[in-house]
Amino acid sequence: MENEKNLEHDETAAVKEEDAPVSEDNLVSKYLDVEKESNAGKDKSVKEENTANAEADAEKLKKEAEEAFNQTKETIKNIDVKEDAKRISGFISDMWNDPMGKIKDVVNNSDSYLTLAILVTALWVIAVLLRRVLSNTGVITNGWAYFIRNIFSTVFGGILMPAISPVLVIVVMATIIFLLNRKKLDKITLVIVVVAIANIPNAIGAVLSILTQLTWRAYTVISPINTFLSVVSVLLLYFGVKELLREEDNATFFKTFIVIQAVYHGSRFVLSFLNIYL
Repeated sequence: MENEKNLEHDETAAVKEEDAPVSEDNLVSKYLDVEKESNAGKDKSVKEENTANAEADAEKLKKEAEEAFNQTKETIKNIDVKEDAKRISGFISDMWNDPMGKIKDVVNNSDSYLTLAILVTALWVIAVLLRRVLSNTGVITNGWAYFIRNIFSTVFGGILMPAISPVLVIVVMATIIFLLNRKKLDKITLVIVVVAIANIPNAIGAVLSILTQLTWRAYTVISPINTFLSVVSVLLLYFGVKELLREEDNATFFKTFIVIQAVYHGSRFVLSFLNIYL
């Protein structure tokens, strides 16, 4: 009998416990636990998705870089400097007369302009190299003996690194444009060609800057011209990238271009700590 009473007592207590109202604090606690588990699952899913996207972007960029390098190498082998130099002068004249038309033609026929882009970059590099040789070696003011004594300190830091800056400018800018708009762009080679063509005014400015090493009076004339050419280069890049992205809305693209420029100049700042100046 005593066991039956105890069993009956336990069953009654269990029923009372089940029927007892759940407190508000317990409800909130249970809700927060469920919400926490749900958020944790979402965070894990987002992290996995971000990791997968990052790996896919890295693989795509690597593949595009290899393809661009191979295409550039093959194009260099087929360059006819004499004939292609004439083509540059003709292209500059055509761009002056119809800049938007030529930019559209470059975007739509990028492969045919790769040779021109390579020659423009080479011209820019040679101009910067020559100017740096004249300004850093001291040959003009101090003679060859001074240059030989200081060859190691001037050749690498003062000449070679600045000479490759045009290549870095084009590659860094093209990479930023490609990565920020990877859903709209398929080939980084196309972006490199457009960026190189847009920098034709800067290449011309680098050639003119050589004169400043021959006479100081040239600086007062060349400096404002170079500023003007830099503005023209930015405008060409603006319309070139706009055509690349097929963006019709000016307000939307303006914001996109501002972001591109912000990331580019941020990259310049970071690279300056490595003594790499763009």
